[in-house]
Amino acid sequence: MSQAKIAVSVGLEYPTCYNIQSQIESLAAECFDYAVLPLVHPRFARHKDVDRYRVFGLPEAQVQSLSSICPQWLKLIVCDIQCKLKDFESKYVERRDHAKDLLHQELEYITYLGIPFIVVSLDQPDFCNFARTLYAHSEKNMSYTAWIKVPIRPVDTSMLRQQEEEPSSQDTWRWWNMFRSVTNYHSKFELALEINGDICDDHELTRWLGEPLRCVFIPTHVFQTNKAGYPVLNASLANFIKKILEKNLQVVIQGVNRHQSYLHYVQYMQYLKKSSHSDDPLSMAAQDFEDYLQFPLQPLANDLSSFTYEVFEKDPIKYIRYQEAVQQALLDRVSPEQADTVVTTIMVVGAGRGPLVTASLNAAKEANRKVRVYAVEKNMSAVVGLKYKKEEQWAQSDVTIVSEDMRTWNAPEKADIMVSELLGSFGDNELSPECLYAAQKYLKEDGISIPYNYTSYIAPIMSHKLFTQVKSSMIKEHQHPLYRFEQPYVVYQRNKYNIAPPQPCFTFVHPSEDKDPDNSRYTKATFIAEQDSVLHGIAGYFDTFLYKDINLSIHPDTLSPGLISWFPVLFPIHEPIQLKTNDEIEVHFWRLCDNVKVWYEWLVTKPTPSPIYNLDGRSYKMMKIL
Repeated sequence: MSQAKIAVSVGLEYPTCYNIQSQIESLAAECFDYAVLPLVHPRFARHKDVDRYRVFGLPEAQVQSLSSICPQWLKLIVCDIQCKLKDFESKYVERRDHAKDLLHQELEYITYLGIPFIVVSLDQPDFCNFARTLYAHSEKNMSYTAWIKVPIRPVDTSMLRQQEEEPSSQDTWRWWNMFRSVTNYHSKFELALEINGDICDDHELTRWLGEPLRCVFIPTHVFQTNKAGYPVLNASLANFIKKILEKNLQVVIQGVNRHQSYLHYVQYMQYLKKSSHSDDPLSMAAQDFEDYLQFPLQPLANDLSSFTYEVFEKDPIKYIRYQEAVQQALLDRVSPEQADTVVTTIMVVGAGRGPLVTASLNAAKEANRKVRVYAVEKNMSAVVGLKYKKEEQWAQSDVTIVSEDMRTWNAPEKADIMVSELLGSFGDNELSPECLYAAQKYLKEDGISIPYNYTSYIAPIMSHKLFTQVKSSMIKEHQHPLYRFEQPYVVYQRNKYNIAPPQPCFTFVHPSEDKDPDNSRYTKATFIAEQDSVLHGIAGYFDTFLYKDINLSIHPDTLSPGLISWFPVLFPIHEPIQLKTNDEIEVHFWRLCDNVKVWYEWLVTKPTPSPIYNLDGRSYKMMKIL
């Protein structure tokens, strides 16, 4: 394992800025990556009408050294803003104005210095004046990113007593949710979680992990000492930090050194990071695509590139399952007594660069059955590769290359087995039904379709990160105002919280008993919110059965180990919907068709109605014609 894979970024929080040069230089000795420190002395009573040096409560020489510090060092500083929320929310106008003026002074100086990150503490549930001041400053000139530090438990003991009486009113997640809502999901505000008490239960923990976490502050007092004298965390907290480090988030150690050296805290974080590393093929393949929005492919309308084919062909499990399915179908269809005389006709429709042809030939060899294979592909460029493989790899086999659209091809015979890989991340979104129902006229009445069944699933999710990405994407002048929210996106959803388990959406079966099947669909699904959360969109998944019980799935509960060909789909909504525990979420979904296109529409009716998204396919459609 390379060092890059196990690297973890750890900062050290200083209570005061006593000598910034020596503080920065000491970081390297303890293997810290950056310092979190205040530019204002925490116990200094500031006044806005005195000179700038006294405003910060620092010696004049110290402020001057800050002004002349090298830019490389400034990148190692996260500035801890010293403001008191109770002053911003005071009933006295003078006190509120004074707090506002002092915050402006500090933020202006940070902007002048070019410090890239700041930390502000959200330590009470009332903060609207503070949020408004910070938001207003960010809209005018914000060269830094603000970490909004939220305690995992209320800091004030009076709040804890109130929490016992009103458990939901002092849920600190609500503080964060209120802050990001009133600041309109500002992209420069990120969450920092302070582990100031016992961690919450698994459901609450999962919800925090679905937020745009940037770092976690861990006080030294929560560490225990093992038999060797080194700092360790209890099992539940260690597992939580492992999940944090899996997401490549940062850690800040805060508080006095309670062990031999601060270095031991860093080494323990490195140990947790190393133990959290996964060699799972999906995690490794998705490293560069986490929470990265992509438009779904439309291979029926647009020919795929060689690079795209190559990416899908690297899947370590898909073609093994296909080979198993074809092999079992051959064994069931042709008895051992007929093995030398019966030739099974296999049609690979949408052959691409030929991996399913190879899988079918391998299956025939393993089953000891004779086959004749038609490789049907409309992409002329891919056909060139198929012809090369026929000469170089399949020369000893009965393979016919057909450069045709499967829907209009006049096949010379009917197939015993029809094999295809036309599925998208939502099952039918690459128009597998339209293709296979058109091609099934070339399948014998007792013929086998591989796959023979696929079902899409939908689930409500909370994802601040994905919502803000969709919100910030560009739209063109002629496009509908909701255009970016009326697109399904293929995305490896890393930074999200599952509000409720997935439910089935649409199912297609092949071959169809109907000669002219209707491919339109409608479903209504009802979900129950497991805890307070925010609905940002609908996640889409699918599973498919290739033959009998041989399946492939990206459904979270039945995920095929090692499967990397498909990431889930996101159907966004324009206005986030606030949810309370046990709220009913009612979602309507349509798959609609006309002569030239297929499109999805979606709608939320409970607890708060949304508009119908993508009405008549105005923003997104899947084209049937070339």
